[in-house]
Amino acid sequence: MFENRPVQFPSEEQIQLTKEANFSTPYFLCKNLNKDLENINKFVFISSMAAVRQRNKNYIYGKYKRKLEENINKLYLQNYLIIRFGKVTTKMSERHKTPPFTMTATDASMSILKNLHKEGLIYGNKGLLLISIFLKIVPNFVLKNIKI
Repeated sequence: MFENRPVQFPSEEQIQLTKEANFSTPYFLCKNLNKDLENINKFVFISSMAAVRQRNKNYIYGKYKRKLEENINKLYLQNYLIIRFGKVTTKMSERHKTPPFTMTATDASMSILKNLHKEGLIYGNKGLLLISIFLKIVPNFVLKNIKI
């Protein structure tokens, strides 16, 4: 992720790469693969808590994760799962803060496997669902005073 305000502001090229990785490429692949439903049992999309409510720190990333979720819903897929995670500990996230409900890569993988029978939008764990509800109902002026 190229953005991490106030530490780093992304260039136009970096914004385009964020869009391609988090929206354009998965959407294009799904849209085109959807034409061959005989060989596809389920589409699984990895999303992020950043899609719930964008923050100044990573609003471009969150914007494209949210856009993917919204556009996947418009494709009328027969069988799909969107799973929202918070931080998953990987090499890519090793220098990021560790918020509540952080998951290891193994735990995230197990969550996907455990929930493959479900459809629609779900969360990696119940804690993330509760945080999501909180983020949706709390006004912006209150959130600005909370460091997340």
